[in-house]
Amino acid sequence: MVTSAELDRLQRLNFVLQTLQERVTPDAIARELGRDDPQDAALVSQRLRTTAGRDAALASMIALYKDVIEAHRQDGAYDPRLDLQAVALYLQALASTRSEALRSLCLTWALLRRIHRSSRWLPGLRGLMRLPAVERVVHAAH
Repeated sequence: MVTSAELDRLQRLNFVLQTLQERVTPDAIARELGRDDPQDAALVSQRLRTTAGRDAALASMIALYKDVIEAHRQDGAYDPRLDLQAVALYLQALASTRSEALRSLCLTWALLRRIHRSSRWLPGLRGLMRLPAVERVVHAAH
């Protein structure tokens, strides 16, 4: 459950599945759903739109590009070995991120299967599985 009190910490961690602090069980899900606060959810949504929206991300990237261009202009030195080293580091990070993303997708799919199986004996989960957002996650996981 993303609340305004936990938003900064979870956002720094990029909301990855590893931020879960306990096993995913029907009881844990029910407890988290019980914490739902529409006003706090609206606050979280507003903060994310302000700080993590497309405009903020583009402004941050443009500022970074300007800083790099200015640093290069002032330094003037060009070393192709440094470029190749940077590309190699980027490709390593990309491969690691891709592998982590696939692991997270597998964990998400396993969680959805467990929720679906549990919905047979927990009627409240049937409704949860029919929510459009959950259906989109299921479709994406397929």
